[in-house]
Amino acid sequence: MSTHYKVSRTLAAVVLFVLLIKPILAQPEEKLEKIRIGYPTITPSVGPWWIAKDAGIFLEEGLDVEMTFISGGAIVVQAVLGGDIQAGYAGTPPIVSAIARGTGLSIVAVNQNRLDYVLVSREVFKDPRRLTGKKFAISSRGAISEFATRIALKKLGVNPDSVVMFVVGGSPLRIAALQRGSVDGSILSTTEFFQVQDMGFHPVFEFLKSDVEYPFNVIFVTKRFAKEKKHVVSGIIKGLQRGLRFMQNNPDRSLHIMARWLRTPVTDELRRQWKYVAFDLFEETPYPTEAGFSLLINQMAERDPAIARLRMGDIVDTSFLDELSRAGFFKQVKPNR
Repeated sequence: MSTHYKVSRTLAAVVLFVLLIKPILAQPEEKLEKIRIGYPTITPSVGPWWIAKDAGIFLEEGLDVEMTFISGGAIVVQAVLGGDIQAGYAGTPPIVSAIARGTGLSIVAVNQNRLDYVLVSREVFKDPRRLTGKKFAISSRGAISEFATRIALKKLGVNPDSVVMFVVGGSPLRIAALQRGSVDGSILSTTEFFQVQDMGFHPVFEFLKSDVEYPFNVIFVTKRFAKEKKHVVSGIIKGLQRGLRFMQNNPDRSLHIMARWLRTPVTDELRRQWKYVAFDLFEETPYPTEAGFSLLINQMAERDPAIARLRMGDIVDTSFLDELSRAGFFKQVKPNR
């Protein structure tokens, strides 16, 4: 056999191989699903979301996520309903109010079953009765800040209607109102309480030291989106849980990601907040509790009788959590405690 023939046959084999694999090589990469997720406050408690985005975790779940700050939970709800964002992460009251009106929203994960709040004041109140007539800052009417304030006052034996609640806005504005003396107290997240302690403010009621169960921050979408984009909803839930695990295992990188979003240097205070968020705040499996939703519904029904007919099953769709549990996902990313 001639050398020319051998070369020709070898060349033909190479060409054939290239032609066969070309369609495979030409296959485009899996298309990322672009979505916007809204959240109502810029605090360290949002850290796992920022980390899931910046560490590329959402990309691994097939999602191109834009984290969108929208001041106030009620406005986040409106943005989801209007289609401006595809998913929201916020407190439950405005979501439940919308569901009671038949708007077709659904909570798909309850990431915190305890209120991450502290009722703080400018002065020490050893006798809770002295709170009567005092002014408390809230973000908006019907928002979780109002309901948390009312629950705390009730736990202290104080009629919530005996105090004055001022609509001030997000937590930075409420802290500023405290500093100015425009209000006597406010509800703040635990990480924010770490900050104001150094300003001389005092705890009146700390939810995490109580036995109160309450669905605090949750992931929610429209029912239509949940039906049409099941893989996206699962990816959002998985991304957040994986972000939490990354946060625990990679403190230095996580702190720098949080600092960038918070526009602050990495300080001892931020390290303290990181530790609290990473290890104490979030649920290992983000399922709801009947006790928490019973308290929520009863509390809201006092002002909106239409909510009294709701049950947890009308508000929460656990099918995504059930599927992930069956697949063993939550065991795989179980946080280190």
